Amino acid sequence: MLSSHERMLVRRYLLPGAESRIILLVATIGLTAVTIGVAALIVVMSVMNGARTKLSIQFAGVDGHASISRPGQYLADWRELEAEARRQAAVKTAVPALEAPAMASVEGRVLPAIVRGIRAQDMSIDPLFAASGRSFLGAVPAHGDEVVVGSVLAEQLGISVGSPITMMRPSLTSESSLSLKSTGFVVTGLLETGVAKYDSKLVVMNLGAAQRMLDSGDVASRINLTTERLEGAAEGLAPLKSGLPKGTILQTWRELNKPIFDALALEHIGMFIAVSLIVVVAQFNILSSLMMLVGSKVRDIAIIRTMGASRSSILRIFVTVGTAIGSSGALLGSVIGLTLVGSRERLAVFLGDHVLGGSRSAELSALIDLPARISFGETAGILLMTLAGTILATLYPALRASRVDPAIVLRYQ
Repeated sequence: MLSSHERMLVRRYLLPGAESRIILLVATIGLTAVTIGVAALIVVMSVMNGARTKLSIQFAGVDGHASISRPGQYLADWRELEAEARRQAAVKTAVPALEAPAMASVEGRVLPAIVRGIRAQDMSIDPLFAASGRSFLGAVPAHGDEVVVGSVLAEQLGISVGSPITMMRPSLTSESSLSLKSTGFVVTGLLETGVAKYDSKLVVMNLGAAQRMLDSGDVASRINLTTERLEGAAEGLAPLKSGLPKGTILQTWRELNKPIFDALALEHIGMFIAVSLIVVVAQFNILSSLMMLVGSKVRDIAIIRTMGASRSSILRIFVTVGTAIGSSGALLGSVIGLTLVGSRERLAVFLGDHVLGGSRSAELSALIDLPARISFGETAGILLMTLAGTILATLYPALRASRVDPAIVLRYQ
């Protein structure tokens, strides 16, 4: 705790007189830079968190929260695996699916596709159709000759609801020669998941139709699972994972899309380091302002020391001065950052109405739809990191001030 005279000196040094305006200017620059750096960190980290959350929801909405599969093999025992999965308390839905690459053809146009077969009774609970945020036109396949096509694939093929489509799949004949098996279908629906990989390739049909088209027999390639909590899928499904037959694996949404989320994590770290450099530069400004303050107040420090002030008292005074500047900037920056993230939609509307004359540009639409999720733990970490860096920046000037020898100063000054 600071004594009364220490608090008085802190207030005086935070607001130096006219003879020390340059010190006040440098300190103000440091405070402003800390404010900008903390606000930028909060905004950037919130956007990165929002993007990660949005992607995880999109991918989980296609493949489920987890998937049971057997690498290199079909699941001939998919009924037993489905029953075992449904017995788990953490499992909300279990949907067997047969998935394989194929080709889609319409009037000579041929594009690569991914065939996914799902039982008719599972269509209503499958994440593809049940997840929120889906754009779906038409009806789910009710018969073996009906399919739902990804919106981008449909656009590329020039088809809509009611159009015919041919699915082709290479197969081996009895003479071991390669042939192309073609099966005709009717498009009953168009699906937009928000994931380009699926919107441009996915073709959904009944499980029996997929088995006949692929000549696979009564098998599935995976069982897609959903749980009560997306983030807790790994922990909730741990008992199921440990009890699976040999060669059968359970992968969560994070493991199924590991390269993408690893890249996001690396980008998250890179952005944090890059934006943190603003705060580091600001802390150097605080250090330089304190060095200038110590240099201009050497005689005052010597007089205070002769009046009985200890070295630790001088140290506390200058550490408090620097910490007050840094903490003020950190708190102000956090308020600005949280306000910008929370009011981005109102900000976009204000810019459109008062700056752009009522127009709604693509940039404003992107700002309104910008995914952002504030992590209060991360925000607290940013504040603590800023305060710790500020205290470290004040230590050297404060130590210099505490080591002033009053005898030498008063003798020669």
